[in-house]
Amino acid sequence: MQVTAIRPNYTNTNYRNNKVSQPIFKGALNASEMKRVINLLAQKNTEVFEEFNYKKLNEVINSFMKKYECMGLRSAGIQIVPNEDLPVLLGKNFNKYNSKDKFGLCVAVGDKYGPIEKMNNIYEAKTFLAKESDLDL
Repeated sequence: MQVTAIRPNYTNTNYRNNKVSQPIFKGALNASEMKRVINLLAQKNTEVFEEFNYKKLNEVINSFMKKYECMGLRSAGIQIVPNEDLPVLLGKNFNKYNSKDKFGLCVAVGDKYGPIEKMNNIYEAKTFLAKESDLDL
């Protein structure tokens, strides 16, 4: 099993000079490409988890691998969706969830191996609503 991240551009500009506590990550996608990816994910989003934990993330990825292995798929992509794009991703169900101070962590399988932005067709996606503190190790 391989999980491919969204390929962030690591920005280290003035990292030491500004005395920031963490590096800044800028998304590799421009606005129109991000919109395309979110719309693809929204069409195939089958489940939303309001709480994030690594065990459940692993279960979702493993279930995708098992479900789609007959199609030769051996990878899942993960897309980070900013809070302001959650209404598009969650659609009419947006108000059903508590998304305050959360972002989406969307796991998907599609027609191509690698990052989600390379996929033209997404077979299935599931979204975790997470806070930054949920990802602290």
